[in-house]
Amino acid sequence: MKIFICDDERVMAELIEQEVQNNLTVSAAISVFTDPVKMYKTYKDDKADVIFLDIDMPGLDGIDIANKLRQSEDDVFIIFVTNREEMVFQSIQYKPFRFIRKSVIHSEIKEAMLALLREFVKTETELIIEKAGRMHRLKYKDIIYVTSEKHNLHIVCMNDVHTIRSKLSDFEEKLTANMFIRTHVGYLVNPLYICSIGDKKIMLDNNYEVPISRSRLEEVKEKYLNYMRSK
Repeated sequence: MKIFICDDERVMAELIEQEVQNNLTVSAAISVFTDPVKMYKTYKDDKADVIFLDIDMPGLDGIDIANKLRQSEDDVFIIFVTNREEMVFQSIQYKPFRFIRKSVIHSEIKEAMLALLREFVKTETELIIEKAGRMHRLKYKDIIYVTSEKHNLHIVCMNDVHTIRSKLSDFEEKLTANMFIRTHVGYLVNPLYICSIGDKKIMLDNNYEVPISRSRLEEVKEKYLNYMRSK
């Protein structure tokens, strides 16, 4: 996921970035801008999936940018951030995903990120792999966990295991975008199948066990809670 944040006040832009980071459960590249013109020029060359836009900015404000994006039929997720609540009615025509008030930024960004992650899960439902010269489509909901071993990747499903010549990093962004949780350096787990989380291992359906790193334990618990809240 690629996220742009644009607010002409540096302190506010960094606050939005921090709030977004605190509520991310997937891997994401975040770029912060205080110059809306520069942000828009960058976007034209390097599309983002989500843009947090301040409405009141000099030169090119959030409404102007949203207008340009929608005129080009761009389906990027626009999230307006402002102190001017009355602007919500003017912004409706640009189909924003959310309208966040700076006065309650903590709670509203939290809700927006949970909703946003749900939308991303809906957009991609299958993982495409190549095995023995043929393409296979695996539904994310059918994958229990994925683990790497040397140069092989094992994709463990309920009734089958697909082993391909690949690295976990080649699929990590797609898997984490679909809420998979990294529990260990070589494991990504589908939270749908988690039964319990211990100090050293996670118990999955059908008595599968996967290791959990001590350094990742708190992060895993937090991401699992975020997953449960987003259901």
